[in-house]
Amino acid sequence: MKALKIILIVIFSILLVASCGLIGYGVLQGPKQEIEDDSALYTPPADGLFLGEYAAQKVNVAAIKEDNKISSASERAATMVINASYNNIYINQFFYKANVNVVPTANSNKFAVSEYYRAKNGANMFYQTLAYTGDFNIGQARIDYIDQRLESNCDVEYDTVNKKWSYNFSLVSRPDKNNGKVLTLPDATPYNIFSWYDFPLDLGGLKVCENAPTAGRVEGVDASLIDEKTVSIEEKVDADGIAYYRVSFKAIIEKAQASKETIDRFASSFSSLKNVEFSELNFEIDIWKDAGVFRKIEFDARVTASISNDRGEVNINKVLAFSYDDHDCSVAEHIKTFADKFTDKWITKFSEKNRAKLEEELAALPAKEETTDDAEKAQ
Repeated sequence: MKALKIILIVIFSILLVASCGLIGYGVLQGPKQEIEDDSALYTPPADGLFLGEYAAQKVNVAAIKEDNKISSASERAATMVINASYNNIYINQFFYKANVNVVPTANSNKFAVSEYYRAKNGANMFYQTLAYTGDFNIGQARIDYIDQRLESNCDVEYDTVNKKWSYNFSLVSRPDKNNGKVLTLPDATPYNIFSWYDFPLDLGGLKVCENAPTAGRVEGVDASLIDEKTVSIEEKVDADGIAYYRVSFKAIIEKAQASKETIDRFASSFSSLKNVEFSELNFEIDIWKDAGVFRKIEFDARVTASISNDRGEVNINKVLAFSYDDHDCSVAEHIKTFADKFTDKWITKFSEKNRAKLEEELAALPAKEETTDDAEKAQ
């Protein structure tokens, strides 16, 4: 049992640092607040969100679905997923909420849970992570806005019955090294699916993770780790009648196990686990048909891994639910929300020029609208 407890703690301690890029930890934060999440998950993109030069770069994912030059189902699935990740760079805005649950197969009472959020508006980014193991419970936040970064760490509380978080991001720092660095979007390469979404299966690309080998790698899509017999691509509609594709597949476990790139990506996302052994690795990805961007990314993994001299097996479920709602995607609104809930330093630590832009963007937001219940829309 000690092995499982250590694995849960280390999984999230390293996940936070690797994903959010923050180090250091504050303890004098003031009283924690219970935070309600009112994001409009599974909301599709409105027309016109591919702006300017990016509108011409949008990839037609529906055409990939119907392309008879693609000879295998696994290649079609991988090509659709990779190009959806490109479109999520090109589209002006998106938001996702990720839920991660880690449960030991030997004892489901010993578990870990994490939630993290990313909003992109233009090149501006909001990122927040919360993690709970019972012994190790911390939160971290980072906001990149125009040419400045603010960040914060705190400890958190998690109500395991009602599944609600309490925390207080009142300690705010502005790293000097980020001042004056104007934000830019990344290049459209397969690496984006790994870096923004912690997607563990190697689907190609020249850029590698950790110390994975580069020999033989080419830019583009590699579907060799997808089990051809398990691929399913269905067209569905949501509760409002909007069409999307559901792309499902399983990894070929022997090939995933032999792929240092996949092992490194998995270890980078879920801590510095050693001697990872996959038993199952299953994926279900939703892509909006017309816009060609993600609606959902989900995977289930069953792995055995070691930390120090301890070893255990855990089941991992991870779901990223996307929204393209103006309020969810507005980095300016996330800044204002943090200022209202925690401290006005989330505004005052920005430059006068950036504060003026913040006010301008907040004033331009439309009134909030009621949305269909998330549980209904997720079906």
